[in-house]
Amino acid sequence: FEYVDDVNPNLVCCVCYAPFLHPLSAPCGHTFCRTCITRALATTSPPSCPVDRSLLAQSTLLPADQIVRALVDELRVKCPSSPPCEWSGERHLARSHVDRDCQEAWVTCSLGCGAEMRRSEEVAHLTAACALRRLVCERCGDGMGVGELESHEETCPREPSTCPHCNYPVPRAALPTHLDTCPSFPTPCTHARHGCPWEGARSTLPTHLDSCALHPLRAFIAEVDSRLAALTDENRALRTEVADLRAQIATTPPPPPPHPPHPHLPPPFPEDILALVTQTAKHMEQLAAEPERVDTELSALSAGLVALELKQEALLAQESARLRGEMAGVRGLCQALQMQL
Repeated sequence: FEYVDDVNPNLVCCVCYAPFLHPLSAPCGHTFCRTCITRALATTSPPSCPVDRSLLAQSTLLPADQIVRALVDELRVKCPSSPPCEWSGERHLARSHVDRDCQEAWVTCSLGCGAEMRRSEEVAHLTAACALRRLVCERCGDGMGVGELESHEETCPREPSTCPHCNYPVPRAALPTHLDTCPSFPTPCTHARHGCPWEGARSTLPTHLDSCALHPLRAFIAEVDSRLAALTDENRALRTEVADLRAQIATTPPPPPPHPPHPHLPPPFPEDILALVTQTAKHMEQLAAEPERVDTELSALSAGLVALELKQEALLAQESARLRGEMAGVRGLCQALQMQL
């Protein structure tokens, strides 16, 4: 510090020859600055008082009397930034003046960019030069860093934009909504999925539908699409079911191996006896089916006899009719002869 008035020699440290700063008193009665006595004890061996060379330990030092500390704190000093700062006051107020009020004190940017400037220049730095300062978009009002402003201009929702199809001016945020109704937006035919290759402005779509060959079939196409969707859903469900069954089969443990024959069970029949039993069973089945076959043949024979009788009756009736006709002819001939006679 630079002191305004002359300093009482009793308040001067005998090591640095400056007024005490955080004074400490030794048991021998001498007083020193805290920094000075700490450095002196660290550089002397054995540690001793710089004035009378009596042995001295750091642990024996005590804060100076309150009156001594008050006297040195009330000394008037100039601001460390003087000139140009013209402030002067008691020494214990100097630090708060430098930290809060002195406009000539050097400070570091409060936003963290690392720049150093005088406090009087801090406002200009924060508003115009700091790389980390916050800016506000004039169109949308969003706050952002100075490095983000350029990229924000490319995405700002209120940035003026123009529809690429009809050249209608709209804000960037409203462009997607405008494209949903833009009359010049390229629109495919409603039946493009079914093969119509037409594509044109949205406003001309109704005119095209009047001449589209697929438009009159829209009801049939809708029904086919509905059936196709139903089949697709059914196919998906079946695939899911098959996958579930496969997973179930994969997780099902294999069947246990067959148990060996029990020692107390009777031995199995010989193969020739089993073959004879099987053949006998087949003969029994054939004999059981024989009455049904005979009944079927008798029914067929009866039906044949009935048909034969009917056929004979028809032949007799036909022959009788022929004979009656011949008899009628003979009678007519006889009558003619009688009339001639």
